[in-house]
Amino acid sequence: MHRASRAGLHGLCALIAVAALTLRPMTAAADRNGVPLCTAAGDQVLPVAVTDGAGGVIVAWHDNRPTVASGGVCFAQHLNASGAAQWGTNGVQLSTTGDPGAGTGGAPGRIAMVSDGAGGAYLVYGGNSGPPRVQWVNAAGAPQWGADGVALTTLAGGARDVAITRDLGGLGGVIAAWREDGATGGTADVYVQKVGASGALGPGRDVTATATTDETLPALLSDGVGGVFVVWNATANGLKIQRFDSNFGGVWSQVQLSTMANNEPPVVASDGAGGVNIAWAGGGAWAQRVDPSGNRLWPPKSTGVSLSTAGKTVALGADGAGGATITWQDNRSGTNFQLYAQRISPTGAQLWTANGAEICYFTQDQVTPKIVSDGGTGAIIAWSDFRDQNSSGADIYGERIDASATRQWLNFGFDPNGIPLCTAPNDQTYPTMVIDGAGGAWLAWQDHRSGTNDDIYVQHVNPSGVLAAPLVSASAATRAWPNPFADRVQLAFELPAAAKVRMEVADVSGRTVRELGAVSLGPGMHALAWDGRAGDGRRVGAGIYFLRVSGAGVVLTRPVVRIR
Repeated sequence: MHRASRAGLHGLCALIAVAALTLRPMTAAADRNGVPLCTAAGDQVLPVAVTDGAGGVIVAWHDNRPTVASGGVCFAQHLNASGAAQWGTNGVQLSTTGDPGAGTGGAPGRIAMVSDGAGGAYLVYGGNSGPPRVQWVNAAGAPQWGADGVALTTLAGGARDVAITRDLGGLGGVIAAWREDGATGGTADVYVQKVGASGALGPGRDVTATATTDETLPALLSDGVGGVFVVWNATANGLKIQRFDSNFGGVWSQVQLSTMANNEPPVVASDGAGGVNIAWAGGGAWAQRVDPSGNRLWPPKSTGVSLSTAGKTVALGADGAGGATITWQDNRSGTNFQLYAQRISPTGAQLWTANGAEICYFTQDQVTPKIVSDGGTGAIIAWSDFRDQNSSGADIYGERIDASATRQWLNFGFDPNGIPLCTAPNDQTYPTMVIDGAGGAWLAWQDHRSGTNDDIYVQHVNPSGVLAAPLVSASAATRAWPNPFADRVQLAFELPAAAKVRMEVADVSGRTVRELGAVSLGPGMHALAWDGRAGDGRRVGAGIYFLRVSGAGVVLTRPVVRIR
């Protein structure tokens, strides 16, 4: 037996590595940090995901493997409900034209994707080296609109900011949108285009042609009867929305949502009553609901609901009761980005605390949140988290909340800052997430764990926050002793494989009493020791406390009783 060095000046907690025991069988060690979806040579970046409608997930990404055109192309993969890849090794290729530097800062532009409702997906991508293109991949993984998809325009200007929605009640295909640079008067305009089920182009138009301002960042939602809601940003005068009919005639004139300039795309979702919920960032985080006739329903109508004056990068989901749940990253502390959320009723009332309920307020940045419904009135939120950036870079964390913003994954312990979903070495960024149809979620992200290039990894988390293959379970080898205790207690636990874990102590209210931080451990038996002191060095009072060990796929809590 050997003893690790004590952490902190007070000797509050110590790790003791004890004799290794026989290891339990387990699945692949990679499961605790996700499974590889694509690890081809070269970079795979900026994943997007949609549900397959049967408990699985379809993920698409920009792929720069050496065998494709310079600049990279679009690939996709389908995992069924059991996590088995359906479209070969490392996915199927959906385009042939290279597309370098389409996005901000020379990065490739994001892909936009929507389910086809039959186990496949529609995608729109590209636009830098050629016109933006749209593709349909069916449930068998076969591209339906040629090897390179269908070009959406013959205009020569660069394109970006793509968006897509199904053409419900129309031609049976999709409606796509993009920003066309160098359009009217040399400024950027937003264009929309229908593509029928056969891949033939239907009606299309510029949303608004002006030589005085750039129109950018479109978002789309089908109106269910062949038309579409289009939201876009006009750089000189803020965010606007308009509804178009099946031939792109205006159902009503442009409606001003905000006069605040912004450079982040708005997000939209159905309000369940024929209208649309919208959230955006620009001078803070905001939201509005617009009915089918173009009426703004959430007061104040001139600005929308103010969620937070420090909010950015919003994500929006339905709340299962006719309203919306919105999350965002927030710089109100002035030192780093943290995560907040708000639930809004169908009439626009903010149902949680003013300025949003805290989702994660750990030190360092929490960014790029995503949100999905949990299938009821709650939500699952995932994000990229820099709390352990010095040891492992950015990681993927998540949390499930109910209709009152109460955290639901606390049944694994007490951490009020989410549970780790991937803590592999180096950065895990740009998470994307979809529901699994059973109260859980599929996640995918861009992963640099190899240290040489970016890959795409996925993780499946169930409604209780359990990952696909937990490493620690309640076994006979897991015990706390002595219990009750007066001066010192130990928690023994077994790791079947090496993992980075966090050690913590909490009281019955869930408040953190002592946080030890993260440490990397090898396989075998280990023990967490606590001498009954809080973070300030004082002895805690008599009562019930919880010892917790957590990491990617590692979730274990044991109650202990301190007596005088």
